[in-house]
Amino acid sequence: MTFPIISGPAERVFGVHEISPAAPEMEVRARTRRWVEGSDGDAPVGVLGVPVDNATGYAVIAGAPPGHWSVTTELSLDVFGPIPTDGSDLVASAALVHSNASTGFSEGEVVDALGCTVARIRQRGLFVAGYPGAATSVAVPSAGPGPVDLGAFFGVVSNGSRKPGAAEVDVTADLVNPMRNLHGGVGLCLVEWMARERLQVVNGDGLRTTSIHVSYLRPVPMGSTVRVSTEVLHCGRSFGLVHVTASLPNGKPVLVGRVTGGAA
Repeated sequence: MTFPIISGPAERVFGVHEISPAAPEMEVRARTRRWVEGSDGDAPVGVLGVPVDNATGYAVIAGAPPGHWSVTTELSLDVFGPIPTDGSDLVASAALVHSNASTGFSEGEVVDALGCTVARIRQRGLFVAGYPGAATSVAVPSAGPGPVDLGAFFGVVSNGSRKPGAAEVDVTADLVNPMRNLHGGVGLCLVEWMARERLQVVNGDGLRTTSIHVSYLRPVPMGSTVRVSTEVLHCGRSFGLVHVTASLPNGKPVLVGRVTGGAA
């Protein structure tokens, strides 16, 4: 089937520069870069969110009824290796596994420039009628060579008054998808960042993110504010588990995530 492929501000920030069908898969190429929140030579796992949501999401759309789009309801990553920061490309590819009149499911992987598998990925999507318009932004963060600060991207100031693993985020034009709601991949990045902060408080840098699963409960329109909270369910020397909830000011949850960490 034929459907529009739309790239917006979030794609540019997270290095996405090519979205294309590579039958029977959808393929997304993203250029790696340095991040303030990453360790030396290793990026935060959450920065995979946007290219992964693109690859798995378009794979689901390929199974949609004519004239329908898909919204992410669940997005998951299982991580096997460090995320490069050297400017090389990562390739996220995904294929449709199952679809019916209402939903679709896709699976795939992310590989680095050497062909090594960095992560296995999957998405469940819900079909909605109509195609979105093109995404626009009045202020796209620089894609220059310097490291990107996730705190600045999300508008979150890290100071003594903010507890690690907690944040209040305004959903600006640079955080949304073509439907003008919080981008699923951006939401995953936020969930992983907050969970990693909490684990670092308890375990220092001893644990590295090994899996992320996010459920998207309701759309978050541009202009909304979300409040993120975290709960450490377990943190030992070799394994950690964090529950993450993002809610509207009225208390209604919009994202619920589970992040695991393993020995680095």
